[in-house]
Amino acid sequence: MPWCEACQREVDDSELDEEGGCPTCGTVLTGPHRVPWHFRVLVVATAIYLLYRLVQGLMWLAHHI
Repeated sequence: MPWCEACQREVDDSELDEEGGCPTCGTVLTGPHRVPWHFRVLVVATAIYLLYRLVQGLMWLAHHI
């Protein structure tokens, strides 16, 4: 939980406004939460790999039936 120096209290994440500011005084406590670009690349690469393995499995199954 972020700490607001101006209010001298902890602020719950659900209480923060859209910009990450304190609901009482408006001091920005955190930046916007963003997903790192390399995580997105990892997810896309994993999806492509799994799709490739699915196609391989279906081709193997077709040849052995």
